[in-house]
Amino acid sequence: MNNILRVWELHADPTVHDGQFKLSLKCKLENGPAETDDILFCEWHPKGNAILCGGKDYMLWIMNGANGAFLASLGGHEDEVLCAKFTPTGKQIISSSADRTIRVWSPIKNQCIHVIRQTMPGDGFHEDPINVFELHPQQPLVVSGDLSGRVCFSNYSTGEKGRTLGQHGDSVEGIVFCKLAELPFFVSVAMDSKIIIYDWKDTKIRQTIETGESGFTSVKFSLLEPHCIIASSSNGNLLIIDVRSGDILKKYKGHAAPINDFIEVPQH
Repeated sequence: MNNILRVWELHADPTVHDGQFKLSLKCKLENGPAETDDILFCEWHPKGNAILCGGKDYMLWIMNGANGAFLASLGGHEDEVLCAKFTPTGKQIISSSADRTIRVWSPIKNQCIHVIRQTMPGDGFHEDPINVFELHPQQPLVVSGDLSGRVCFSNYSTGEKGRTLGQHGDSVEGIVFCKLAELPFFVSVAMDSKIIIYDWKDTKIRQTIETGESGFTSVKFSLLEPHCIIASSSNGNLLIIDVRSGDILKKYKGHAAPINDFIEVPQH
């Protein structure tokens, strides 16, 4: 990593007629994490030009995506910040860290509102670095996963931690919520063979699917079939699974190495 963030602008190319685009450098982010340590994540504000980034310097940085100017920094974590996101309203920031805490921040007040952590051994919260989490699109619910495979839920509005919902055999790599109102589900994948489907309203596991894969790197709900997930595996495969039944509908093969990420492109 070179610790540099650049914002690029996409332009339609008027000289061609097959949908090609040109990229031009809009700005380079200055006086922030590019001057410090490795950047581990980067997130856009849901309603504006702010960019949230951070990583190995234990800090969160907020930059202006339009001109690259520094806006704010948030400090408080005691180890690397592994993941951070704006809440759906954009008014708060949630972060997770190798210090085994989840923090809730007010960027306007430039302060930490809640620290969600284990309060006593065996209380059901994370005991290992929290490397991934996902936020419910409407409810103040954060579901988090750690390097040991534990999946927990918490309320980021009150700072109240829940309990362990699921346990994978290795590092949790992806969590995703279903956006269909009639399916109150979320899914976790990890570097083991299991895909776990949960009911977040009942806070319980709905189904555990043994896939035969050696591990999973990412999971997303399909844009075309919103009751199905697409999961990428460390075997180089893509699996399409119906979360209502748990059936593996399709498996696409071709890569000779792990798939790090993917995007679904709807056909027009």
